[in-house]
Amino acid sequence: MSTLKIVFAIKEAWDSVSPEDLVRLIQSMPARCQAVIDAAGEPT
Repeated sequence: MSTLKIVFAIKEAWDSVSPEDLVRLIQSMPARCQAVIDAAGEPT
């Protein structure tokens, strides 16, 4: 696959993420980070 096709595929995928999904993911980051800390290097 050419670099240009990869760039377009990434842009298409990024554009398909809704603003609501982005907000939900951002809001979940503190809990996700804490889960990583609590797991002490083990899978979360």
